[in-house]
Amino acid sequence: MPLNSEAIALLEEREAAGTEHCFTRESGMRVTQVDKRTLDRAAILSSIKPLKFHDLRHTWASWHVQSGTPLMVLKELGGWETIEMVQKYAHLDAGHLANYVNATEFTPHLRHTKDSDKKKAA
Repeated sequence: MPLNSEAIALLEEREAAGTEHCFTRESGMRVTQVDKRTLDRAAILSSIKPLKFHDLRHTWASWHVQSGTPLMVLKELGGWETIEMVQKYAHLDAGHLANYVNATEFTPHLRHTKDSDKKKAA
């Protein structure tokens, strides 16, 4: 799985500290599954209730879309099987539409109509 430079730096810090596992408790014990108590504490601190672990995946995908990651790339990064599963995030980035919003303009057409009306009236 490709990781960004921030994730790699965090893993290198863990390695430099002599930690055998990426995810450990304060005691050094390896984390083997998501601890609901830890997630509940995070929910309280962030004022996001209810908070489920899967919400973090949605946040990650949303941040990618808002940063301009193409949906097909996000599909691969997130391991989704179909593009339809990823398209729920597409509404978060309308940037691709900006190139097309000025394809038609109403004002020049209105001006043209008004000019034609003036000529007819004269």
